[in-house]
Amino acid sequence: MRRVTALCLVTFLVLAIGPVSVLAQGIKVPTAAEAVRLALVNSTEAAAARAELEAALAGDIQLRSALLGWRFDAVLDDTLSQSESLKSLGVDALNTLTGTIAVRKALTAHGTTRLALDESRIQLARAQREYTDQMRQIAVTAYEAYRQLELALIQYRVLQRAVTLTQDALDVARDQHRAGALAPARVQEAWLNHQEALSRQETARRMLDIAWLRLAHLLGLDPEATDILDVDVLSVDEAVEMILARDAAFWPQAPFPWEWSLDELLAQAEQNRPEVLAAQDAVVLAELGAQKVKLDQRPSVELTANATWPEKVRASLSLDNDWVTQGTISAWRMSDDVPLPNLPVPENDVDWDVGVRVTFNLWDSGAAKAAAYQAEERRRQAELGVEKARQGIRLDVQRRHAEAKSAYDALILAAERARIAHMDLEAEKQRAALGLSPPIQVDSTTLDLWQAVVSAVSARFDYEIALLQLARAVAWDLESLLDLTDRLQGW
Repeated sequence: MRRVTALCLVTFLVLAIGPVSVLAQGIKVPTAAEAVRLALVNSTEAAAARAELEAALAGDIQLRSALLGWRFDAVLDDTLSQSESLKSLGVDALNTLTGTIAVRKALTAHGTTRLALDESRIQLARAQREYTDQMRQIAVTAYEAYRQLELALIQYRVLQRAVTLTQDALDVARDQHRAGALAPARVQEAWLNHQEALSRQETARRMLDIAWLRLAHLLGLDPEATDILDVDVLSVDEAVEMILARDAAFWPQAPFPWEWSLDELLAQAEQNRPEVLAAQDAVVLAELGAQKVKLDQRPSVELTANATWPEKVRASLSLDNDWVTQGTISAWRMSDDVPLPNLPVPENDVDWDVGVRVTFNLWDSGAAKAAAYQAEERRRQAELGVEKARQGIRLDVQRRHAEAKSAYDALILAAERARIAHMDLEAEKQRAALGLSPPIQVDSTTLDLWQAVVSAVSARFDYEIALLQLARAVAWDLESLLDLTDRLQGW
């Protein structure tokens, strides 16, 4: 319980450091790494995950209090009785008011109490792992949403430039047509190119708005408080410079920014993934269930002691073989005293008795045997679940590893295409300067370069997200995952 409480406190304090400074500066859209931390604090998904963990913690505390804590109960019983025996004593009706104080306390965690506590401990550890896994998923989702917003904004700004470029080309084509130097078909073609650019720009704006709404929802921000077009992101010119310079922020030196091999990542995943740990817990729970069946079949032994005082007070105490003790003390008052003239005067001040009660089953129609068989089958099923979880995890990590490697290769190819598109543009500009190429061809090559750069940026983002998905598949701890987002920020 202390570890879970400490985890929640550390998570809130560490994750709140970044977002507080961001919001204090009035920045509505933070960086990618800051966006991840904001999502872990402000998103409704994170709040639901924390509430679920807190509920599991409260349930564990409740169970421990119920099993190991003191329990006091007060009982008031008001009874009106009438019988022939009372009439023979001259009493028509007798009203008896009884007050009882009952106490229960487990002296130690033994038997079924110990099994219940072990089961609660396992369930709490499972809830803690599920909480961490949900936070990892939120972090990856927030990073992906931020990169999608950046890509949509870059695409929109490229299309803005494309609209300006096609408008200039349309104006030139109309001027040349008026001068008799250009056929009407070429003017119509320029007009169609401009309309296509406008249509693509409108589509990009809609996608940009959707991306911003999604990110704002994850970060807990007001989407109306910021004009997303004012946000500063990587420009096409900056991306071209980074690609041409082979900047490490854009060109990774290796497919993976760590030294672990695939086998080492698989070993980490088998050790950390909640699926394997949950399957192993299921084996332990099944074994606890089998132990409970055996405990239920054992004879029940209970020590009892009772004492009655003439002052109409009675006390009882019991201790069972699970080391649970229960005691009661009762006092009663009658509305009319019953005359008892023939009873002898008691020589002792208290009547008492001590006893041992043993209860064992003689016949249960095979219920105990069926319960034992069921518990054994659940244990076997849980053991098979462990191997099944390991196989699924190995396939998942191998798939994520292959996707990350493919994303790296796609990034290198996309960046090379952007370099080639830049060389084509420079060559086209030189031909245009020599009069060997029309200006419209330069514009077309410029658009090709911009689209190539956008494709390269998209490939870079896909590569980053593939790395995060692989890290999540390996089930890194949250701090390591956040450190990876800091390193992938790039620019």
